[in-house]
Amino acid sequence: NSEGTRMRSVALWLSGQPPRKSNARVVYRHPTQGYPIIAKSEKAREWEEAALQEIPEEAKLKLGSLTKPVLAIFIVVLRNMRADLSVELVTDTLQRAGVLADDRYIWVVQMCRCIDKTPGHQGVACLLIEEDTTEDVPIWVQELAYDMPSAVTEHLKGL
Repeated sequence: NSEGTRMRSVALWLSGQPPRKSNARVVYRHPTQGYPIIAKSEKAREWEEAALQEIPEEAKLKLGSLTKPVLAIFIVVLRNMRADLSVELVTDTLQRAGVLADDRYIWVVQMCRCIDKTPGHQGVACLLIEEDTTEDVPIWVQELAYDMPSAVTEHLKGL
């Protein structure tokens, strides 16, 4: 940490393979008014409710604000390659649980996929890091932005 910077973090494991948010919506008609209603699918609601039960009280820090950006790192353990890599439902759930004040305060998301076909081994490892900084742009965002052009240049050279 540099002077003027303070960090808080939360590390969690949420069991079960989260459904992709875009696939986790159902549209139905209001029973008396007839207008369309968009709701979470039963599978998405079940995953979210189970995840909410797993989150301990000490993790409910309401991380993030305009002056306290969050770096989110997710390792998603899936059953196979058929499922899309998506953490939108995970961040919504973390917000609903009170781990995040609002998922819009996540400045950077890093995620990777692992495959484990063993039943019960699917889930999401979450690491959320909040930086309270006096800088206009957090140190880790500056470092990422500085390193990115050279990484992209090196990648393009290899094509």
